[in-house]
Amino acid sequence: MCNSFLDSMLWGDGWGYALETLGCPDCEAPGQSGTIRCEECFGGALLCPSCLIRQHQNLPFHQIKVWNGQSFDNTTLKDLSLIIQLSHPNALCPNPKAGPMSFVIFHMNGLHVLNQLLCSCWFPATVLQPQTCMTFQLLHHFHSQTLQVSTSPDGVSGTQSGELAILCPACPHPTVNLPNDWKNVPASSQYLYKVFLAIDANFHQKNALSPLPDPGLGTAFVLSHAAQKDMSPHTILMCSGLSALDHANMKDSKGLQATGVGAVVCACHGFLHPLSIRDLQKGECYCNMDYLVFSSICKNELHQLLFSYNIMCQWWKNLWSHRHDKLPSNLQFNHENVHMDHVIPKFHLHAHMKDFRHTDREVIERNWSAVNPAANSMKKMSEGSCHDTLDDIWEDLNYRKVITMGKYLSLFLPIAFLYPNDIYSRRFTKEVVSCD
Repeated sequence: MCNSFLDSMLWGDGWGYALETLGCPDCEAPGQSGTIRCEECFGGALLCPSCLIRQHQNLPFHQIKVWNGQSFDNTTLKDLSLIIQLSHPNALCPNPKAGPMSFVIFHMNGLHVLNQLLCSCWFPATVLQPQTCMTFQLLHHFHSQTLQVSTSPDGVSGTQSGELAILCPACPHPTVNLPNDWKNVPASSQYLYKVFLAIDANFHQKNALSPLPDPGLGTAFVLSHAAQKDMSPHTILMCSGLSALDHANMKDSKGLQATGVGAVVCACHGFLHPLSIRDLQKGECYCNMDYLVFSSICKNELHQLLFSYNIMCQWWKNLWSHRHDKLPSNLQFNHENVHMDHVIPKFHLHAHMKDFRHTDREVIERNWSAVNPAANSMKKMSEGSCHDTLDDIWEDLNYRKVITMGKYLSLFLPIAFLYPNDIYSRRFTKEVVSCD
């Protein structure tokens, strides 16, 4: 079967169906043999030079090859004497002006050298005797890529971990969207600069053991291969009502390098934080969740944080007295001057043995519903492919949230007018921060 496919590919790279025809199939002129073909036109017919030039009068950026008697060589439409007439579609210019003999044009598929008449339809690299230009299609593509992703000029090696993640534009980011004196605002306004984090695990995102090492890029949301292997698991303690988690620790883990993933998102708007996804080797272990949480906040400069987690009653215990100091030094968080609140999403209150501070921060559960449809496909991927796919999915989710955020937030504008800041601040303090 493999040989059959290879023969077909080599046959297509050669003359293919042209072996069944004599001469140029377009003009069928006596003595005109088809020896030139376009790599981008559908069908790949071998044409004579005149027919190919005529067909490409308005397609000057196609890749052309010519038969040399033994194989196909690259050639250009310039070598075939194509001259581009601009500004006069399907018509001759009454007063043509010759351009440079070798005009260089950058297009989506590479560099082209053409004979042409100059025109304002091109964007020149210089306005004085231009000899190089870029097509607007290429410029639009470059513009969209520049806006959608930030890359290092040094490529992958120069891209820092998490650098490619799209951030939540509505959450507070010092030096980005906060006033210069944000640290000195009165206590009544400090809630404006509070970061809300929702933590959760997803046991649909399993990944099978792979015999070959395949580290992911680690440039957006999923922690790098080295970080994934950085800490050994600890056993998690549960409230008696959280038996489902204990079941997840033990069920269907054979042959898996990951029984699920943990993540941290912006609890207000649902944006995934950079470097906040980590594999769970066997259930929702403290070490995995600690690592991804502090990976997402280790560079935090804000003075107020709120954590929402469905097993907060157990996770918060001994976090600062025992587990935090065991984290790698680059993840240890200076929390002395940071006010931190810890709450439980109210949907999970029924699973706990006693009352606990709660809030409505279930946005991370809604995000899982957008990721889970790809779970079956990712289960058999290598580790790196699985992580890069998760990065790709979450990057798309964050991007779509950015472009729809204006419409989303406008729905809450009437409510904001009903509750002035001083009233909202008191309600916020009463219902979330100081709730027992």
